Amino acid sequence: MATFVLLAGLVAGFFFVGGETPSALARSAAIGIGASLLVSALFDYRRNVRNLVRTDFMALAALYFLTLFEFLLPQPNFDLMVGMEETAAALPLCFLAFAGIAVGRHWAPRPHHRLRLTLRQEFPPRLLMLLFWVSIIGGYAYQLVAVNFDVGLWFDYTLSPRFSQPWGRGRLGDWRALLIELGMIVNLAPPIAGIILARRADFGRAALVWVGLGLALTLSTAFVSGTRNVLATYLATFTVAYAFSLPHHRRRELLGVVIGSATALLLSTVVMLEFRNIGFKNYLDGYRSG
Repeated sequence: MATFVLLAGLVAGFFFVGGETPSALARSAAIGIGASLLVSALFDYRRNVRNLVRTDFMALAALYFLTLFEFLLPQPNFDLMVGMEETAAALPLCFLAFAGIAVGRHWAPRPHHRLRLTLRQEFPPRLLMLLFWVSIIGGYAYQLVAVNFDVGLWFDYTLSPRFSQPWGRGRLGDWRALLIELGMIVNLAPPIAGIILARRADFGRAALVWVGLGLALTLSTAFVSGTRNVLATYLATFTVAYAFSLPHHRRRELLGVVIGSATALLLSTVVMLEFRNIGFKNYLDGYRSG
């Protein structure tokens, strides 16, 4: 039923797309698709937020967030960069992409039984802590190497405009490019933190405080980088891992985490659109994107 509602909304939204400017045209599509996703989610909800913690729903939400969400807000600069013809040609592809995920999810192959057993296996607390700190240290090692382990300089660079940091990869790369690739291990930190915080009864208070600080560091660096898809990935993986690790009787807690993560993502991305090209430090100094 949720798929049927989503497809019906996409068809209706496609025929009602209109506007006198490219941004207005995109905004009408954003409203139509967003409303369709919301109504479809309500049909899937069925008084259990765990029904929404699924890969297909996360994929739909991520696609909307990365393509159309920002058009819910005024985008005057978009009208100067893109014409009506280009926008009118791109929007049908957006509708088709959402419809493809909505239909294709019903034909997704079932995971191998060994994979299901692995996902359901509980890791020992010590191993989780070890993996968390390996992901944190390994994730930021290449950045600290690039600034000769000067933490103050590293912090200053994180607030600078995108692509201006000394740890960026060159066109051809060198031996440091390997460290950059290894730095992607930081993507494991948010979901591992979600598991640890959901199973907090198995950990000491000091351990939870340090995990919270590590998670805050990871989320804050993603935020000040101005890269929305990175922050969205961190919050989504944290929420999913938290949901799967939380005991079933703590549904209200899960609902609070989901609402909190979604609210943080929406509010953060509005600000990130303002400073992603000028850097968070310049944004705090009063500069704004032209």
